[in-house]
Amino acid sequence: MVRHQEASGTYRSVLFAIRVCLWLVLMITFGDHRSSLGAVVVISNPTENTVEVNVVKPEGQAADYQIPGHGLVPIVSFAPVTVRVSLGQFSTVQELSLNRVYEIRMRGDDTNQSVVIAPVQIGNVRPGVWLFPNREKLPQTVTIPVAIFVDEEQPAKQSVWEPRLQAQVAEASRFIEWFCRVRFEVVNTGTWESDNGRTGVEGLLEDFRQKIPAQKARLLIGFSSQLTVPAESRFHVTSRLLDSHIIIPDVQATFSAQDQLMVLIHALGHFLGAVDTAEASSVMNPEYAAIGAGKRQRDYFDPLNVLIMNIVAEDLIFRGVGQVDQFSTGTRDYLSALYRFLGQRMRRQDIRVLLDTLERPRVPVERFIVQWQQGRQTSAAEISNWGDPDAQPEISGHLIFDANDPARWIFDSSLQDQTSPPDAWIELGAGDRLPGRVQRAIAAGVVEKEQLPTHLEVVPYTRVDWPDGPSRQTIRVIASHVKRIVWQPVVGELRPGQAFLRDGTSISYRLAQWTADGVRLLTNDGIRALAFADLAELHLPAVDPWEEVLSQRAGLAPEGKGTIMQLETIDGLIVTTSSERCLVRSRGDKNLPENWYHFVQPMWSLDGLWIPHRSVIWRRFFANREVPLSVLSPKVYRETSTLGGKWGYHVNRNLKDGVMTTESRVFGWGFGVPSGSEMVFPLSPLANAFRTNIGLDKLADDGGCIRAVVSVVDQTEHAIYESPLIVGSAQAFDTGPVFLPTEGQGGQLILRVDEAHENRPPAADPWNVRDLANWGEPLLTFDHTMFTNALQQKKSQLIWAWQDWQMHDDHTPVRIVQDLDQTSANYPTFRWVQEFDTQFAIEQTLTIPDQVKTLAVLVSRPRGVPHYRAEIFANDQLLASGDVPEWGGWNLPSPIEADLSKFVNQKTRLRVLLRSENATRGLKADWHSIQFVKDAPSNP
Repeated sequence: MVRHQEASGTYRSVLFAIRVCLWLVLMITFGDHRSSLGAVVVISNPTENTVEVNVVKPEGQAADYQIPGHGLVPIVSFAPVTVRVSLGQFSTVQELSLNRVYEIRMRGDDTNQSVVIAPVQIGNVRPGVWLFPNREKLPQTVTIPVAIFVDEEQPAKQSVWEPRLQAQVAEASRFIEWFCRVRFEVVNTGTWESDNGRTGVEGLLEDFRQKIPAQKARLLIGFSSQLTVPAESRFHVTSRLLDSHIIIPDVQATFSAQDQLMVLIHALGHFLGAVDTAEASSVMNPEYAAIGAGKRQRDYFDPLNVLIMNIVAEDLIFRGVGQVDQFSTGTRDYLSALYRFLGQRMRRQDIRVLLDTLERPRVPVERFIVQWQQGRQTSAAEISNWGDPDAQPEISGHLIFDANDPARWIFDSSLQDQTSPPDAWIELGAGDRLPGRVQRAIAAGVVEKEQLPTHLEVVPYTRVDWPDGPSRQTIRVIASHVKRIVWQPVVGELRPGQAFLRDGTSISYRLAQWTADGVRLLTNDGIRALAFADLAELHLPAVDPWEEVLSQRAGLAPEGKGTIMQLETIDGLIVTTSSERCLVRSRGDKNLPENWYHFVQPMWSLDGLWIPHRSVIWRRFFANREVPLSVLSPKVYRETSTLGGKWGYHVNRNLKDGVMTTESRVFGWGFGVPSGSEMVFPLSPLANAFRTNIGLDKLADDGGCIRAVVSVVDQTEHAIYESPLIVGSAQAFDTGPVFLPTEGQGGQLILRVDEAHENRPPAADPWNVRDLANWGEPLLTFDHTMFTNALQQKKSQLIWAWQDWQMHDDHTPVRIVQDLDQTSANYPTFRWVQEFDTQFAIEQTLTIPDQVKTLAVLVSRPRGVPHYRAEIFANDQLLASGDVPEWGGWNLPSPIEADLSKFVNQKTRLRVLLRSENATRGLKADWHSIQFVKDAPSNP
């Protein structure tokens, strides 16, 4: 950067050349406004020569750079990048990991040289990378609002100093933004009266901090004319990481506009975590201004400081942090590793201060709150062994899945202020939610030899990919599990059979049919075709919620074993899986929780999801026949209030959208409701017991006064529990397990909270003031025998290829087990596989259409399963047979095909038989597809 010579506006012209160069690279790097930024790769060129760099990003974009000698370039990406580096006649291609610094070096002597890209070793801790598949959702930069102030010693009028200092901030912002995506924007100006008794930097900074407290602006910069710079000396500012206040001298005889700009850039670098360095070309060198322009190679931040500022910028951009104690654990750990590395080289006190700031606990030591099924509620600093697939996870030495006293739920209290509601989402059956945007619909059919149901391709707004990729653009969501799709939020409650358009109108309808890019709705006035782009919300017609629950449980634990697990993340994902459909893996050191990932595949997804351990705020655990009431939407919600208005109900949150808490305990799930509310739920005939807690939320303190009633309705309504008068949040009341007289019949369950206005004590709040009630952990339990029989009836629906086919022997229970397909190491999938003994058959009776010529049956044996055959019959006549092939992944084998041409237009009973020549038990069949095709049978 060219140094300024005067305090006037002429300094803009002397920086013009370097700004053009910086902005050219900036436009190349960030020119695509659709890019979603995740992390950075810093490439440094310490050689004397210019280096050509070609970058191919994972999304297919390419960019070319020229890095001059002793220069660098930051490359932003959301997955590792592949680069080709050319230095003269030498070149090399290499994949570079994110959030790392690389140096271009020449290796060898004059007769045998090569160019290499070497990572700078800065410790073993690696940061998490924020991955956001929705590229249109996130900003490319973050803007820090700045307020600038001058003290009463300022000689110029505001009309003079204000545009001058705004221009200084703008110039510093442009310089910094190129390196780390952070810009600074002046939003306010003002003055303060400084203490004339204070002349040192720290004293004036304290004075400035006390007299101008933090306001709407995130950063307050004081330009002090009282702060003098002696001749022949240099001013050095040591602002702290994300500090709210900075103070620097204003322009004076011994402190030019150029000096001020350099100090401002230096101070803003400190604000973003950069540290002082001895590198001559770095603006973080305290002696930078004293080093002649001819001696400096180039005006840059040094590579390690560029990395540090980008690590900080990632949390600013993607998590909106405002202070150091809000940093993610991965960011804190990586910054600490970087500072330790620099501290070992420099051993300075300022680095020690940074380390102390980062390593100071940002939450109470006991970050995890655990509810155990036997009733204890404990806390612990950390979870152990959940990144090792060969170990049992535990907390405070207690196994999370202990046989006698397992965990009921685990809450990460450190994340409670980091949650953010999604902008668009898909609401799914049985309480799940996927943040994202529906892109298109795919009709049911055979895709690449696999029978698949109708499904939606959804661009996820949450991290679901393995961090090392490859990145998936969409997740496939089974359409039959969808309850509501939200592109733009319009209404809070679920309204089945309603479509809300972006033009503000709504449509009532009875049936919906998916098209590739929209939906056809059957209304009273006929069929209405709508594109996804026309819709704000689509609420699908109502289905029996208990059928959804039974289908979910049959798929998650078809053998009736294991634990049902509901995970909720800070970005709005709610996913229900089971211990059978959950894998754990570590990315790096498996002893570091920041490296842990959970792989889950819920019933509604054709694809598995990788969930970072550190993003999970709630983990809830249930037996297969236990159902938390919060996964159901009330059939009816009523609310009456003495003071009027309507609060609505909040799921798994109190009425203020916080954690449901009394003075004595935390609730892991439930409903936050006001007094005067009534929730009506349909009861499953399988349910035989109900249990809940009721109390006033801690926010009510010692106020509020309610009485709660739990009722059931079969033919008449009758109460099964009535609480005492509840005043204040000191205590919650447990109903205990309550027998349901509606077992085997169904009916309705009613949760009612009354104001208890007439009977409340004289000191209680009047009317419904502070009546913030919590139905805590409402739980229904199914009768074991009835539940097992109901699951059995659902199992055959798990095999999509069996649609329209029936079991040949209805008296033999269908056995379905889980099988893990690990064809893709980073993206395995769980498959439902049929298990049988010796032989098994399915059949279908139909009139063969005249265009159908062939029945193609594709079934395979999982690895290690003994040999058996498949046979196809029509009216008991054998048409085709063959060995069932073993399949271990990748390309599927060819189907067994039977010629149906002589049965066209005839009523025909088709049967597919699997049989072993030996009396073999425990055979397994993976049914891929059963398809009627028009073409003649292909040659084997």
